[in-house]
Amino acid sequence: MNDQPASQPRSPGDPSASGPPASPNLPLTRKEVHRWAAGAHLGGLLAWIPVVPLIPAGAIYAVYKDRSPYLREQALEALNFQICVLLLWILASLIDKLPIIYGFTFLVWLFSAFFAIIGALAALRGRHFSYPLSRQFLHAGNSHLWGGGLSNRR
Repeated sequence: MNDQPASQPRSPGDPSASGPPASPNLPLTRKEVHRWAAGAHLGGLLAWIPVVPLIPAGAIYAVYKDRSPYLREQALEALNFQICVLLLWILASLIDKLPIIYGFTFLVWLFSAFFAIIGALAALRGRHFSYPLSRQFLHAGNSHLWGGGLSNRR
């Protein structure tokens, strides 16, 4: 099955090469944790497109939630805020359809971008950041994002 004799060394790219596989759960350095947390917050800069700002914080939470309590907390904080921003964006887009008033979706983006930058700067410094006017839609569950559900009611 294998064309190479057992005595020849295998190339590092060979999937049958011996040696320990790289662990996907290596501990993150403090700097890496702060950078990923800042990235979760910076997703708010994408708020001019509905739903898109949820992707960075959601992806960072899904990948790194078990590797750093600080990163889990900050990604969830950003995700909850971006859910609030999405609801505001929907309301603003309805208001923008009125014949006299327009520009509310732009104000929602400014609001999101302003606090995303403040949150990212706080995360880069390792500070805990909570968004004003945010609500806890999602809670960290036992094993995954939706573990806490949308509320504490069952």
